[in-house]
Amino acid sequence: MIRIFLASPPTFAAHVAFVEDQVPSLLGAAKWVGTELYMPKIVEDELEGQYVLSIEASYDKLNAAATHSICWTTWPTKYDPKRFAYSQLEKYDAEIHLLLTNIVGARVVLAALSPSVHGQLSPLLARLYDIDVRMGEAKALFGEDMKGGLAALTKIHAASVELDDQLLKEITRLNFDSRPPEMR
Repeated sequence: MIRIFLASPPTFAAHVAFVEDQVPSLLGAAKWVGTELYMPKIVEDELEGQYVLSIEASYDKLNAAATHSICWTTWPTKYDPKRFAYSQLEKYDAEIHLLLTNIVGARVVLAALSPSVHGQLSPLLARLYDIDVRMGEAKALFGEDMKGGLAALTKIHAASVELDDQLLKEITRLNFDSRPPEMR
């Protein structure tokens, strides 16, 4: 049995930048070869904190991408409706399907690691889901009544821009609140 000891700060701090993105690989490799990792509590806490932050960042990025996808798809309905085509809604469906699948996965991990952050972001995600449902309804309407579909999509554009702004404010607030007081 191989045993690996991870050093405590300040030695650890010097190596974090080098291995931070390799920690999951290190832990996976250790498990694969039957190695036990021994690390001081402070190192374990730092790794856990970095992992939670990376999950939060992934979750935030996915939500922002989904919101942007809605904004991007609906923008022409407000500013250039003659160029808008049904194919744009089909492209949106494929894109949002992948994004929402990834969001659900990131959300499960975030809920397990940080229930408070998950709880604070959940209302925004519920709004994202609601807007996506409205996109589906507008797509169906657009297929039957182009003018009515464009009007519905234009309203969705306004809602998605508002959600995008709120998402940015909430993520900024959460990131600010999670910093130590001396870094605020």
